[in-house]
Amino acid sequence: MLLTVFYMVSTWVQAWKLSSLKARFTAVLNIGLDTTKPSIMFHIKPPDFIKDEKDDKKSDNHDDLLSSHLCSNKSIAKLGDLLWCQGDKRLCTIYPLQKIDVNEWLLYVPGQWNFPLYMNISKTIEQPKILDDTKMHVLIEADIENYCPNAFFELTKLENYGHAVAWTVDKVFAIIIETDIDHLIKLSIALMQNQCYINNGMILKRIESVTITGKPCSYNIGKSIVLCDKRLVGKAQWQEHINKLKIFSSTARHVAQNGTSFEIDTLPGIIIHPGCQLVSLQQPVVLKIDTSMIILMMNLINHKQCCKIDEPSIPPPTTPSSSQKNKNSSNTATPQKPPRKQLSILKDKKFDSFDKTIKPPNVLIYADNTIAKENIKKVLELSLNMDKYTIYELSSNDAKKDIWIDQTNLLIICGNVDGEIANQIIEYIIKGGKILTLCSDALKYILPSFKTAEVREHELVRFSYGKWKNVQLMHHIFCYQASPTKLRSFSQDQEDYKIQKLPKEKTNIPVSENLRDKNGKIHNFHIEVLGTEETWHTPSIVLADLSNSGGKIVFSQIHLEADPSQYECEEIKYQTLKQSNTARLEILSDLLSVHLSMDVNKNLHEEPIFESGFFLGRHEFKLRMLDNLKNKIKDNNILQMKKLQLQFCSGNDKIIKASSNILPIMIHQCPDNFSTIDYFENLKTKELGRLVIYANIMTSSMDVVNGCQLEHGLVVIPRRQTQGQGRGKNIWLSPIGCAMFTIQIHIPINSYIGCHLPILQNLVSVAIISAVKTLPGYENIDLRIKWPNDIYAGNQIKLGGLVVTTLIESKKAICNIGVGVNLSNDYPTSSLNNIIDKHNKKYNKNLSHISYEKFFALIFTELENIIDKVQNNNIDYFNDLYYEYWIHTDADISVVSKNGDIENVKIRGIDDFGFLQVEKNNGTIMTVHPDGNSFDIIKGLIVPSMER
Repeated sequence: MLLTVFYMVSTWVQAWKLSSLKARFTAVLNIGLDTTKPSIMFHIKPPDFIKDEKDDKKSDNHDDLLSSHLCSNKSIAKLGDLLWCQGDKRLCTIYPLQKIDVNEWLLYVPGQWNFPLYMNISKTIEQPKILDDTKMHVLIEADIENYCPNAFFELTKLENYGHAVAWTVDKVFAIIIETDIDHLIKLSIALMQNQCYINNGMILKRIESVTITGKPCSYNIGKSIVLCDKRLVGKAQWQEHINKLKIFSSTARHVAQNGTSFEIDTLPGIIIHPGCQLVSLQQPVVLKIDTSMIILMMNLINHKQCCKIDEPSIPPPTTPSSSQKNKNSSNTATPQKPPRKQLSILKDKKFDSFDKTIKPPNVLIYADNTIAKENIKKVLELSLNMDKYTIYELSSNDAKKDIWIDQTNLLIICGNVDGEIANQIIEYIIKGGKILTLCSDALKYILPSFKTAEVREHELVRFSYGKWKNVQLMHHIFCYQASPTKLRSFSQDQEDYKIQKLPKEKTNIPVSENLRDKNGKIHNFHIEVLGTEETWHTPSIVLADLSNSGGKIVFSQIHLEADPSQYECEEIKYQTLKQSNTARLEILSDLLSVHLSMDVNKNLHEEPIFESGFFLGRHEFKLRMLDNLKNKIKDNNILQMKKLQLQFCSGNDKIIKASSNILPIMIHQCPDNFSTIDYFENLKTKELGRLVIYANIMTSSMDVVNGCQLEHGLVVIPRRQTQGQGRGKNIWLSPIGCAMFTIQIHIPINSYIGCHLPILQNLVSVAIISAVKTLPGYENIDLRIKWPNDIYAGNQIKLGGLVVTTLIESKKAICNIGVGVNLSNDYPTSSLNNIIDKHNKKYNKNLSHISYEKFFALIFTELENIIDKVQNNNIDYFNDLYYEYWIHTDADISVVSKNGDIENVKIRGIDDFGFLQVEKNNGTIMTVHPDGNSFDIIKGLIVPSMER
């Protein structure tokens, strides 16, 4: 009865607050015209736990206490009525109505539930209905300098009070929502009741009704980006997310100021575009990005547009009808003109067999939450030899497909999987795959005898593995075991000597296990316990292997991926895990090396040592380039690129220490490990390759030229890269011995190549192979092109590839072409010189290896020759070479659309833009575009690429 009375009273109080505030808000907002209406502003001072003396001094004189610094008319803002005040919170009116220009903001993508904020938005959850007659825009600001891990227990969820329309980050996180008086009142009351945290645990600073002008920038965003999870655990994850938001916002400001689209440097494939529509209170906010304009813009002479040409997603403007059909398909089934004549020279020629099946160097991570995914990626980057492996994420959708099974060297599983994914995992291991599971229920699917599990809270346990004894780490919430005997408890510090231990011989671990694949065939796993929990001797780490296929899987019930910082809010766990961190890394490295046959990093803490680069070429050419850049080169001879500072150093300059973001370049010196004599004696060009920036190590050669017109024909050559770039989000491994370069080429828009820019990648791939085959005696080295631009030995071994990015400047296309070819490095696949050795042995030849410097010179010479011929309308010269070298002549393949439909077709050739033309069974020619598609040449299958 008492509870009923209390509920009635609290309900009445709440209703009274709502009606009282609504009356005051309505009265205030109905005053005069928009020019005389005030803003309603709710301001909150920072909580005590994040304030210090420095903050207090700053707050005393801070302009932003009255109105937001984001408002364009804040300088004339005056306090109106104080509607409510309590402690550090105040609700008041501000005159005049505050204005915000959102040109440099970002449009909030409708339906996007986890970026930039986690919002509980779905079709099953009813969204707030905004009343048209009191509709308004409200600015919401939150602190980004501090993080409160307990904020998730008292969140004010913005999606309950309106619809997000635009956002930005500078010194605060700011978001504008479309709401009405009723929802604004409810939001204000929630804040009055101390719910001062919003989505993602951000500390709220201000809400303020505003009027907005301008058009916020738009961006394409997909599942391939690592976005925020519902809960960010620890300062590391929090800071990483905030940094990502800052990168988006800073790029948007650059886009708005320059009026042109730009790709986000650290997130290849994500392009921010200038605003194209107002955020209106009368119209729904709809994000619409017309990708068909990208190639069209490249052909407009006076329009500046930044874009990638290696992955066009639509046909060029010469076939406009095809852009309107099958937009979600990996192919465009529009009738085309017949493909140009192709040679049949390879039709009956067999590929050389190199007696080597190369496993792609891909390590895939499947995790059921973002934090685990990021943790395991970081620890793998420390543990593995990153010159040999590339790390990608495997989405849930892709995990259910077959595409990854033959393309994976190692699969890491963190967390739980469903039955469909488990079946794919079983197929992968039966085919010889290697798997490491970390606290995953995959154990019960693959080894059914381990289906018994005790449910426990996450807690520290002591376990031993190999030479590592009594290591304290976090155990999985489930403890899977083969024995049906119920466990009493895991060991804990205070219980180590109070509980009787279970003898090892009573753990009943089977030595083998039978498992049926999807075809009903039985496979026998040999089982070995590698590590055990100290008190009850339950299996902490288990190895299962298939002797007939070589498949191996290591099951860890210990969180080897968890970084100690994840538990910094729990002092005892945090300190214990810090002490065990070295052992954690060593155990993971040992599992990878000993049981999964991976090449690991011998020094887990080795950092690359960056050094100065060198400017090579004739002195007058160097002076010409530097003179052209004099307006861009700042103090201390520094040229600021997007990701990198270049310092051109003469004899008297103070040289800045080289680092990942600073590259000093010696103008008058030569490197010890690059033969300029061998290079320039073999270079037979007029312009390409005549100027070279060389360095022993750099992040990526693409960073040196990215976003700036330097010099036509300038080449950047790194001996080694730490962040090599491939197509899309792919990574290019860059070990010593790999021949890597980026060349900048300026193409007139009104030339043949300028009107068919996508074909440039095909020209470069032809030049690479032709550079070798034009050498006397090397004509029969079996080098091929896999469409669109990969370099292969035969049809099995990938030796290289390339990526092309383009910036349109006035009447020129500034094309940066990044190339990597395995020249003398035998991993991760094989190398050109190794192929030459095999050719010599098979055909009793004595061909020499191609030197590092000569290889570059030959490529640039051949590339200039091909470009000149094509620009002079001798396109047949290129076509003949391309069809002679490529793998696919008259191949029968299957094309799989993104919705899963499969169609059998025959490859006929390429069109004027380098896009693949295939013939359907009814004789219709359709075009397949390299818009992230994957071409499995062994299976003869083109499918949409995995989400990365």
